[in-house]
Amino acid sequence: MNRYAITFGVALAAIGAAASGAATASVVTKAEYNQASGTMCQGALPNFEGNFRKRPLAVANEGTTNAFLTCGLTSQYDSSTGGVPQVILIVTNRNAADTDMSCTLVDGYVDSTVGFADYFPQTITVAAGQFTVFNWSASGAGGTNDPVFGYPAISCNVPASFEVNLEGHAYSEEIGA
Repeated sequence: MNRYAITFGVALAAIGAAASGAATASVVTKAEYNQASGTMCQGALPNFEGNFRKRPLAVANEGTTNAFLTCGLTSQYDSSTGGVPQVILIVTNRNAADTDMSCTLVDGYVDSTVGFADYFPQTITVAAGQFTVFNWSASGAGGTNDPVFGYPAISCNVPASFEVNLEGHAYSEEIGA
């Protein structure tokens, strides 16, 4: 079947649905993945920024000490349809030894003294030369936005010779009408 036939078939189906008066909408869950080296992650302070090298597949701490990295989600989602039920962060340990890394998902739009902010810390031991996944699932998190995150961002204490590779998150979106 050629492109014209497919396009024509889709157009006929849309006209048929409109003529029947049966307009329906539904909410679907989608996933978005972002490379940390884009505009998503940056050193938490200028003195930390000097430790990080932004490469196509990672933001790597090439310094000799831990450095804090802040990553903001870039997705535009409709919070009225459910927000963000899950966030992941993939990191790689380039050290010769197993090493702990700590990250905190912060869900909020201002600090807790003015608005709301919930904190979901995790520490994971990452095997030498391996990658792992930080995984935050809002279901059962117990925060003010449970069962979804409303405005999530991530702060990590990145050890030397570690990389932050990829952020992913699920979000809900209304389709159709």
